[in-house]
Amino acid sequence: MGLLTVKVNKNTNLFNILYLAIGYFLLKKEELIMSNQVATGANAQVMMGEETSFGVTPSADKFVKVPFKSTNLSGKQDLIENDDLGMGRESQAPVLGRTAVQGDLKVSVDLRNIGLFFKGLLGAPVTTENIGVFTHVFSSGKEILPSFSIEKAFKEVADYNLYNGCKINQMSFDWTPDGKAATTVSIIGQGEEVNSTSVQSAPEVLDYHQFMNANGSVEIDGESVEIMSASLALTNNMSEVKTVRADNKISGIDAGMFAATGSVVVRFTDKSLLNKAKAGTPVAINLGFTKSANEKLTVKVLEAYMSAPGKSIDGPGGIELSFDFQAAQNKAAGKAVEVELINDKDMY
Repeated sequence: MGLLTVKVNKNTNLFNILYLAIGYFLLKKEELIMSNQVATGANAQVMMGEETSFGVTPSADKFVKVPFKSTNLSGKQDLIENDDLGMGRESQAPVLGRTAVQGDLKVSVDLRNIGLFFKGLLGAPVTTENIGVFTHVFSSGKEILPSFSIEKAFKEVADYNLYNGCKINQMSFDWTPDGKAATTVSIIGQGEEVNSTSVQSAPEVLDYHQFMNANGSVEIDGESVEIMSASLALTNNMSEVKTVRADNKISGIDAGMFAATGSVVVRFTDKSLLNKAKAGTPVAINLGFTKSANEKLTVKVLEAYMSAPGKSIDGPGGIELSFDFQAAQNKAAGKAVEVELINDKDMY
């Protein structure tokens, strides 16, 4: 902290000196506080904007600020051991390898923002309207999936991490009797840039209406099923395309075989589901969340094959059966999974 110098003349009195000294002290205190700011999760921000060309940051007006619970999306460089010989037994300096951009973004299952992530996972939906109510149908199996630029911001320390060429590899869900509905979005990206300013200071913010697990439901072959819990993972099985290039980035991200896997845990009240599993009979499983007829999310696994679980007795209470399932393409529909989102947003 610098010294305060006050020029004293015959018009300077003690009050003026004290006034200047207090003002100077408060100014320096504020500067000291600002210089010791710590980045916090409370003020962190995540934005995403759909790219027109893979790896090219879209215009600022394309970015949407998304609410999130946690994220570890990062650019990471591992050390490569120096295996050169001839310099004695002491290890020589290692080098940094290629930057790998990947990580998870855990978000709430809400009425509007969730459509952005399903678009990344499955591609653009087919949207229809009925008097201001929009039904968006996302389908698995598309050959080309969109990419996004995602910015993770630590505003207190002016650290803005921009990840280009991001694609959504997986979304996983859990249905439980209580709590807030959430999904973990797994992301792979092309490259990372660290900037001192944001790509968009005033991003679009969608109205936020969260689903609760109490809004959840599961149907098997069109009949409502009382479950103890359920899980679902929708996966694109993506892989990085690593080529020789000077900018430390991958050249692309290829989508592999789409997969939908999960489980349902039910109380052992009858053998109908167990008999279907043992016979290898496929079932249709609908898992979703409903606030009203116009506020609804349904993930439809059109053709699922279930494992046949054992029947264990672990105590005096009710017996539970856990059925794992895998989806296959339904030949009539030409797809394995369909996601129906009903809300008031006109397009994704």
